[in-house]
Formats: sequence, structure tokens, C-alpha cells
Amino acid sequence: MIAVRVCAARIPRSFAARVAFACALAGCDLPPAAGGVGAPRITTSSIEPGARGFAEHSSRAPLWIEFDRLLLPRSVSRATVQVLTGEVGLTPRVRYDPTRRRVTIELVSSELRFDVEYEVRVRQGLTSWDGVASSEARAYRVRFVDRPAEVERVPTLRRDVAPLLVANCGSPACHGGAHPSMGLDLSSPEGIVRSAVGVVSVEWPSPSGSVDRGELGWAGFVRISPGEPSESYLVYKLLGDGPVRGAPMPRGAQPLTNSEIRVVSAWIAAGARDEPP
Repeated sequence: MIAVRVCAARIPRSFAARVAFACALAGCDLPPAAGGVGAPRITTSSIEPGARGFAEHSSRAPLWIEFDRLLLPRSVSRATVQVLTGEVGLTPRVRYDPTRRRVTIELVSSELRFDVEYEVRVRQGLTSWDGVASSEARAYRVRFVDRPAEVERVPTLRRDVAPLLVANCGSPACHGGAHPSMGLDLSSPEGIVRSAVGVVSVEWPSPSGSVDRGELGWAGFVRISPGEPSESYLVYKLLGDGPVRGAPMPRGAQPLTNSEIRVVSAWIAAGARDEPP
């Protein structure tokens, strides 16, 4: 990671202006906003309507909706994404995957009926990572069908995740050796568990004092939050987008591919467990 040098010039007050100002200065290592400036917009979903005006979806698979920008995780909830039949609301589990910019809606398949049409409402209030709230609302009609869902293999730490992180980030010059950078040891499965799972992230100071970022809730994110990739700072460092400060990981090397980062994210979503060697 690279320490952010303090810029002596006057910092603008608004958040958007401060981001642009920081990015314009060579000494301030802060990446631009992911996906451009503006409110988040829906790009695609698994429930686009068919010829009959509604989507057919497997009752055994989660619904999903993707956005053009990284979202503020706390804005993704049953208050902003709802599933109803008539005026009766269901109680889905709503989750966010920053690697796909995807909101997933998990329902209990045994509680769904095949002769009923459901409505999925995406309400106003979903917010981009830098605090811009969406004024767009969208409603989808969906009927569930009893058909198998694709089963994705769950990555494991020692077989899938550790080899990626060790090879790309675990050298003695970075997050390995006797004194790994920022105390984050990515040189072994044991080091990953010890120094990242449930461990609060550490950042270099910023020129602006990070007032706005703190208010948005990014300060204090843990490096790996079991079950919650959207609240795991390591995921954003690997993506190199959004709230990360300093150089994206791995520093000075080719970034991990989207599919590789999704392996890390899927392992975190499954609970970030360390299986026996």
C-alpha cells in the first residue's frame, strides 16, 4: 500500500469536489469514483419481463438486479428492495455483491406459490458509494416455476482463495515476511485468517481528514467480514474502486481478474471459513 501524501492546497467543502480535487493532484493517491458521477442506475436483472409481461424464475434460485455503480451497502435492504404479492410483503434476505454490483434477493422456496404473480419493487433510496441517492423506482412482475437452479461451487480458503492472495499479494515486499505491510499477512491461509477475518482495516491518513467518508460509514470496515463481501474492505482494495484509499491491490502488478476477485468474494459470502488442511 502507498501512503497518501498531505496536499497543502485548500480542500473544497463538497464531497464530489473533494474527490475531483484529490484525484487531480499527483500526490493524492485516491481513485476516481467507479462508474462515473451520478446516482446508481439498473443495468440488467434476472427478472426482465418476457412476452407475457412478466418473468419466469426458478423458485430455487435468488433473484438478482445489477447496477452501473458501486452501492453503499447499508442502503441495500428490505426498505429499498421489496417482494410482494398483492399488498402482502415477503421477508427476503437482501444482499449485495460489489464484485458484480449485484443485489440478490433470496426467498424461501417452500413458501412460494406457482399460481401467484409477485412484484419486485426497487424503491428510491439506493445510494452510490459516494452518497448520491437514486430517485429511480422500478417494478418487476415475476412468476416462479419449479425447475432446478444452477449450483455454483463454493470456493474454499486453501484450495481457491489462499493461492490467489499468496501469489499476488503475499511477498515479503508487501503482505508477507516478518513484517507484512499494515499488519495484513496474506502469505498463508493461517495468516489470512489471523490478520484479516474480523480484523478492522487500517488506512493511511488522507488530505481531507475523511469526514465525509466517515459519515457514509466506510471508516471502520473490517478487512474480511464473514458472510458480507459488501462490508469487507479487502474486496474493495482488490477491485480498486469506490472507497479505497492508496494503491489498489496488488500494488505495482496486474490486478486480479474479475473472476478471481469473485472467488474471494464468494468465499467471504459463504462465511470465510478455514477448512482443515
